[in-house]
Amino acid sequence: MKTLILKGSVLALSLMLAWSCIKPDQTSTLTVSPVTISFSATAGEKTFTVKSTESWTVEKPADAGWLTVYPDKFIAGTTPVTIQAQPLPSSSTRSAILTVRSSAGQTKDIYVEQQNILDPNAYLSFYGEVGSFVIVNPRDNNILKFMINTNVPNWTPSVSEGDGDWLTYERVVDTLFVSVADIPSAAGRSGNIIASAGGSLQISVEISQLGLQEFGAPTADFVLSIPDSAGTELAFSKVYRNQARMTMLYIGASWCPDCHNFLPKVKELYEEFHPYGLNVYGVFLETEGDEEAYLNYIKENGLEDIDSATGKKIWWESRPVFTPPGPWPAVKENEFTRLFYGDALFTDEVSNYVPAFILVDNGGRIKKTFTANYRLRTEGEIFSLYHSLESYIERQLNCCQ
Repeated sequence: MKTLILKGSVLALSLMLAWSCIKPDQTSTLTVSPVTISFSATAGEKTFTVKSTESWTVEKPADAGWLTVYPDKFIAGTTPVTIQAQPLPSSSTRSAILTVRSSAGQTKDIYVEQQNILDPNAYLSFYGEVGSFVIVNPRDNNILKFMINTNVPNWTPSVSEGDGDWLTYERVVDTLFVSVADIPSAAGRSGNIIASAGGSLQISVEISQLGLQEFGAPTADFVLSIPDSAGTELAFSKVYRNQARMTMLYIGASWCPDCHNFLPKVKELYEEFHPYGLNVYGVFLETEGDEEAYLNYIKENGLEDIDSATGKKIWWESRPVFTPPGPWPAVKENEFTRLFYGDALFTDEVSNYVPAFILVDNGGRIKKTFTANYRLRTEGEIFSLYHSLESYIERQLNCCQ
C-alpha cells in the first residue's frame, strides 16, 4: 500500500514539474496611435507612436514622396515616430496610407491627409516693391534678385511649366537669384517665378522678356564694312545717334527681285523724311563669291552717287554681309540676322528674309518692324507697303502735313 502511495506521489510531482517547464502563450501585439494624421497646407511635423512586441517597418507608397518618416523601422518596444510633410503644391487635398508591418506579419495603417487649410499665422511675401511683372530685355544677362519675407522655413521655389529651359533660379536661404537666357526669336515670351509655402499661400512674379523685334526692345549694335576697303567700318549706333529722330534699318539683297523693285520707294522715303530726322542704314545680305555683283549693284543703282554741290553722298550708307553658300534655310542665318531674328530664320519660324524694314528711335530701341513675307511684283503690292511705311514715319516724325 505504501508502495502504491509513493509511486502516485512521484507521478504527481513529475507532472507538476513537466507543467512548470511549458512556456505560457506569448501573443504578438502591434498598436499604432493615432491612426489618422492631418496636415495644413504649409510644411509640418507630427508624431505617432508604435508599440510592438516585434521589430517593425513603415511602408510608404511610391506617390508619397512628400512625406518623410523617421525612424521607418525599429526593434520591439514603444517608439515615437516623426512624420514630416512638404508644403502642399496646389489647393487640392492629397493623402497617403502608411503601413506599419511587424516581423510577425501584423499590420496597422495610418491615414495621412494634407488639406488646403492655411495657418493663420503664416505669411509669405516679397521684400521691397516687387510688381506683378518684370520686363527683361532680349540680351539682358543681369541676375534678378528677389528676397522672400516669410515665417515658413520650408517654402519652395519653382518655375512655370515649360519655361525652365530659359528661366532658372538659385535659392540662397530666403533669396532667389533668377537668370534669364538670351531670347532666340523675334517674338517675346513670359514665364513665372513662384514661391510657395503650401496650398494657396504662394506668390509669383511674371518675367516678361522682350523679343528681338518687339516694341521698345534695344537693338544690338553692330559694325559692318565694305570688303577690301579700309576705313569703311560703320556702326549702327553711329547712324541712329547722328542727329536722327528715327532710323530705318533697310535689309535687302542685290539678288532679290522684290528688294530691287522697292528700292526706288526707299529712295522716295529718304528724300521725303531725311530733312525731318529720318536716317537709313542699308544692309545687303549677299553670298560669298558674289562680291563683284554686289558692288556693281550698288553702283548701278546710284547708292554711291555724290552731290556735286555738297560733296556728300546723296543717299544713305550701305554695307554688305556675306554668307557662305549652302542649303536653305541655313544660308539665311549669320551673325547679323541672328541679332534681329535669333534662330527663327533657321527654324523657318519666320519665313521673311528680305526685304525687311526695322525702325528704331535715337536710342536704338525698336519702334516698328515691317518684316512680313512681302511679294513686291505689282504696282499695287509696292504701293501698299510704301503707303504703310510712309504713314507710320509721318505720324512718328509729326511732319509733312
